[in-house]
Amino acid sequence: MNKQEYIESVNAAKQHSYEYYVLSRPTISDAQFDALVSRIEQAEQEHPEWTLPDSPTQCVGSDLADNGRRLVRHRTMMLSCQKAQTTDAVTKWLDTTERILNGSGNGYVTEWKMDGISCSLVYQEGCLVSAATRGDKTQGQDILQHVGMMKSVPQHINLYGRVEVRGEIVCPKAELAHLSSSYKDCRSAASGLCNQLAPTSDNAFLVFVAWEVLADYITTEHGAMAWAEGMGFICNCRCVKDVKELSDILKDYERERESLEYPTDGVVVKVNDKAAAMSLGQTEHHPKGNIAYKFAAQTTQTRVLRIEISVGATGRRTPVAWLEPVTILGRTIEKASLGSEAKMQELGVTEGCTVEIGLSNDVTPKIYRVTAAAPAGHVSSPVVEVNTVISPTACPAKPAVAGQPLNIVISGCFTSSAIDGYGRDAAKQFILSAGHKVQSGVCKSTDYMVVGTAAVPGRGVGPSKLAQCKSLGIPVVTMSEFKQLVAC
Repeated sequence: MNKQEYIESVNAAKQHSYEYYVLSRPTISDAQFDALVSRIEQAEQEHPEWTLPDSPTQCVGSDLADNGRRLVRHRTMMLSCQKAQTTDAVTKWLDTTERILNGSGNGYVTEWKMDGISCSLVYQEGCLVSAATRGDKTQGQDILQHVGMMKSVPQHINLYGRVEVRGEIVCPKAELAHLSSSYKDCRSAASGLCNQLAPTSDNAFLVFVAWEVLADYITTEHGAMAWAEGMGFICNCRCVKDVKELSDILKDYERERESLEYPTDGVVVKVNDKAAAMSLGQTEHHPKGNIAYKFAAQTTQTRVLRIEISVGATGRRTPVAWLEPVTILGRTIEKASLGSEAKMQELGVTEGCTVEIGLSNDVTPKIYRVTAAAPAGHVSSPVVEVNTVISPTACPAKPAVAGQPLNIVISGCFTSSAIDGYGRDAAKQFILSAGHKVQSGVCKSTDYMVVGTAAVPGRGVGPSKLAQCKSLGIPVVTMSEFKQLVAC
């Protein structure tokens, strides 16, 4: 990798991080992102002078967005974890740690690496007074109202003084189908629901799993989790005496992964003694006292039986591959969305071909690549178009050309928490991530004007814009109505 390729790789990682943490709509798999970061890390090791301050090795993925929400400063930085793709990498970390600590670490603890969003809870005199996302590691977004709806978060604990409990907000696999809004996987659901300006009833389905307690009187990781469990938090922690026992436990985790009710992508290993772990130091990205072993994606191969094109209310076309049924992580997989026709062509998916398929975030079926073309002489059936969504009658609809993005103008006040839970920036992000375009002003090419308040003069939308829309025949819709229109 030369320097220009390094810079381009860092910029690509930043874009993918934004799509993952802010938009909750990743365009590459976790494994692809980890591979990209590994290449960046290798380049920085070979050429330390190239290292950029915004490299993914130097900063954590930030969920901060310009949505008007109050920011909460963390008393101590919320860092990420260093990652290991193989058990050999974990063993190397263990050997280095053992050599430095010389037995003073009091063993290790392990816990599931949950696939959700990191959260800090602060209790003062027994009352929950603050809840914030990890953000950019120094400050996060205030989600106290969102957390207040979650049954797994105690609102009061039997304690005097201040204590901070950190953990992961996750969406249980079984609850994904019960949400009123559509999310493609559990991680996107947890992130999307907590990124909304105001909580909805769906937030009650989310679960908080504790993985750290910050208090002077707690000296070990195992003691921290025992304390948290006693206070009513959900925890998952196992003690490990030595390297051999750790190897056996990692195998147990692999076997248990299938039956776990929460999405996970690995196991975190921590030095048990907090003081010993802190003595190892930290980077700008992670503490050196823990490491995350990431599971390899579980995939299998199957044949594509046919391809259907799902046509939504706005004309958006989504190809769906129907497959010979296969079982992954205990689930029978019979079909997988290909996202777009461009993506289908990029992958080269056709009827009769053999593909490698897995579960993105252990939930959503995903085709990773074509492993074999259709047999010679195979004749494909005609592609069938299926209308999956009918436009809501309550919302005025403007005919859209099938497969083309809509041109949207955002107007009105998007700062009130009562408006569909969207700030102006969050509304723009939603529209862009759905494949549509945002215009700065109303014109003939505008398809809809999306408003945040009642579309009348004096309440966030000027009379001139309303007159323009009326004269051009452009529908004025609320954010809720627009979300129904693009629910394809």
